[in-house]
Amino acid sequence: MNISFDKMHGLGNDFIVIEDLMSELELTAQQIQELCDRNFGIGADGIIILRRSSDANSDYTWFFANADGTIPEMCGNGIRCAARFLNDRGHIPEDKPGIVIDTLAGPKHIEVVRDKNDSFEQAIVDMGRADFSSEAIGVDLEPNTALDIEFTTDEDTIETLSLEGVIDHSLVIDETGEEIVITCLSMGNPHTIINVASLGCTIEDAPVHEIGPLIEMHPAFSDRTNVEFIEVIDDRTINVRVWERGCGETLACGTGACASAVYAYIQGAVHDEVTVRLLGGDLLITTDPASLEVRMAGPAELVYAGTVEVKE
Repeated sequence: MNISFDKMHGLGNDFIVIEDLMSELELTAQQIQELCDRNFGIGADGIIILRRSSDANSDYTWFFANADGTIPEMCGNGIRCAARFLNDRGHIPEDKPGIVIDTLAGPKHIEVVRDKNDSFEQAIVDMGRADFSSEAIGVDLEPNTALDIEFTTDEDTIETLSLEGVIDHSLVIDETGEEIVITCLSMGNPHTIINVASLGCTIEDAPVHEIGPLIEMHPAFSDRTNVEFIEVIDDRTINVRVWERGCGETLACGTGACASAVYAYIQGAVHDEVTVRLLGGDLLITTDPASLEVRMAGPAELVYAGTVEVKE
């Protein structure tokens, strides 16, 4: 069968995006792997299939798969590409810049920002609340740290957010015996944060390809985990490299950027609005101090459109 698609990317994190408004298309894991193969297929970090939602509170729903055919709960760069795809095809009316897309991590509200020529400029996504519970992360580690984080409200009163979780926990890597200091949280999907300062290195020489897969597959995580290596530059900027579950190192990860920004915020290292510098570019992440609700703002680009034959 022949399938029409757009090849898109969010900061170099690339996707095959397909319109399937009538919900007629079903791809197997093998077909997904073949399409995402960079030598024999189109090449991508994942596939997005967009369908109309049957929920009156949502506009669209998506099927999202990693390049290896596994199904993650959420993808921040992918959701921006989905918004641009729908915008460019006229599915988002000019008088309605906001849409809701259903994901396995729940419905995501997206605001499309257009430039003076009414072309897509960026998407601002309500990414949901950062969750430090072991159940949400899928981690078999007991919470080891309790934090009381003070913040100033809009009324200039000081309040406190109490937080408990697997924070600055020493995880033993079975294969090497090395202890790595990690913090775990969920942005609808699992993330494990490593501050490169604890490894005694910079972001450039962080052992992403050595440690990343060992933590991703660590038996403490029931459904594997994404791994972020972060470096705090100043109170408004962090550098991040990402080892993505099911993909390996990618140029960017939207949920990983959000998780990293929240980690830096609860550590008192950055403000509630921070620029996250990834290999593929920058995202602006805002954390609500009272709830740890996160917003992500960033671009999405069309690379090309085409048609591909998929073996049945």
